Amino acid sequence: MRILTKYRERHSFKVTDLTATSLVGTAVTLSRDDSDKSGTPIEVPYADLALVEVKHVSAVKTAGAAVLVLFVAGMAVLAVEGLPVGLLPP
Repeated sequence: MRILTKYRERHSFKVTDLTATSLVGTAVTLSRDDSDKSGTPIEVPYADLALVEVKHVSAVKTAGAAVLVLFVAGMAVLAVEGLPVGLLPP
């Protein structure tokens, strides 16, 4: 989760608790703009929130995209250089 406070502070963190008055979590570093070092405990009162961004990552989609990129790169190499001599049928 990434947040921007009304004081223009940026925090990226994994939420560990939702209290009656604040978000509580542990900092993760996603960009240079983040105000905290990874692993730092964070508590942000709801009253200080200006923007909240939540991202969900799908491991299956990410792995599928990586396999597709490798396949396309391999096909491009074969198209440019051809099959290696040892792989040609007799």
